[in-house]
Amino acid sequence: MYFCFNKVIVILNHYFSCCWCHFISLTNLFYVGLRGNAIDGTLPPEWGQGLPSLQFLDLEENMLQGSIPTEFGALTALESLYLEKNRLEGQLPSELGQMSLLEYFQFNGNDLTGNVDPIFCDIEDPLVVVQDIRGDCLGDPPEITCTCCTSCCTADGETCEQQP
Repeated sequence: MYFCFNKVIVILNHYFSCCWCHFISLTNLFYVGLRGNAIDGTLPPEWGQGLPSLQFLDLEENMLQGSIPTEFGALTALESLYLEKNRLEGQLPSELGQMSLLEYFQFNGNDLTGNVDPIFCDIEDPLVVVQDIRGDCLGDPPEITCTCCTSCCTADGETCEQQP
């Protein structure tokens, strides 16, 4: 594990037994990269209020399950959120729309459902521009409705197509 003034955690492609509770005390934490670590369990709702400086969160290719906590909407400094290829399920919380700085949101390869449009696509504020949204909006029927996704993927997250 790499800690740099309690602001950065990066662990890639290793088996990592994670205790989320240790991260909550790192209120200046702005970067968490835990891609490909076989982490299981659920996303901790406490991160929403406990990590106010978090700008980058990469939990891609783990074994996370359950839903995305509504409390994640309070991560208003977040610019990049990578949750693809886990076992997450349920509706995308509308509270994610509170992430006004979010530029990259990739959540394909899960069992998430819902309509992304009211959360990210129908935003009137010209300063809020999500540059890359990737979800499971391919298939018949698609798991996700998303008119502003930059890539639509199949439910397994393996096949993705760029959108116009």
